[in-house]
Amino acid sequence: MEVIKLQNVSSEMVRPNTTNELDATLSVSTTAVAFSSNDFAASCKYVRLQVQTNAVRITYDGSAPTSTNGEYIEPTQMTTVPRAVALQMRFIRAGAADATIWAQPYNVLAQ
Repeated sequence: MEVIKLQNVSSEMVRPNTTNELDATLSVSTTAVAFSSNDFAASCKYVRLQVQTNAVRITYDGSAPTSTNGEYIEPTQMTTVPRAVALQMRFIRAGAADATIWAQPYNVLAQ
């Protein structure tokens, strides 16, 4: 799986996918949820994700996370993944309160 940490990419190389494409948010509760292909245009190459409220568990292979299965992610953590990976990711809340995931479609420009 290709994961790009934005701090390793210069600001000149990263730009939002289009001016018409809006950020997406996903409410995460006790049932596994995912972004849909409608959330990101087909031309989108990467999606920047941030856990905004409360911790979550994430799987990257399309399987459903549980309270004990999946990567534990704290609030404010951010990562960038290819669009295909973002669409396979599944989220479930990791604590007693629901969480919100923010996503922004991005492209990385050629150097």
